[in-house]
Amino acid sequence: MGLGRIVDVVRGIELPTREGGDETADLTEVLRLTMRLIQTELRSSSSLEIEVKPVPPVAGSTAKLGQVVLNLLVNALQAMAWEPRARKTLSIRLVPEDGWVRFEVADSGPGILPELLPRVFDAFSPAGRDRGTSLGLAISKTIVEEIGGHIEAENRPTGGALFRVRLPAMGDTRIVEVPPSSVRIVV
Repeated sequence: MGLGRIVDVVRGIELPTREGGDETADLTEVLRLTMRLIQTELRSSSSLEIEVKPVPPVAGSTAKLGQVVLNLLVNALQAMAWEPRARKTLSIRLVPEDGWVRFEVADSGPGILPELLPRVFDAFSPAGRDRGTSLGLAISKTIVEEIGGHIEAENRPTGGALFRVRLPAMGDTRIVEVPPSSVRIVV
């Protein structure tokens, strides 16, 4: 299965740390490229809801943020693996938020057991939703916090889980209105 191969690649990536880096990334482009990478797996969902608003650049490297986006999308797809196709819904949201950029991934899977929710970002935690080591979520947390961001997980009242990432916006954080046709994510 292609998804398993992607997970193995993600888990095998080493994260070189770079001190004093002032990198910025276009999270819209990171999301677009990541979705193209896993487009076959995304099509397995009966419903894919995407809300992408124009956002300013964010702190961090494109490669590391791509790993975060990939980890969260793969995590959501794995959480829904045993759901019937008709019940699989993946929601992706990228919006500006008062000096921050907020990225969310929500799924219609079984959610996270309440007693395991506080440890969902711990490596080798039993809270790993993919029945694996949960290294992808632990790596994502490290990357996000390394650049001054925040990551959190919660269960949705309607079922499934929601992962929310807030990253510091860089440069001019005023959003210039862009016609909707110019922000396009192709799967």
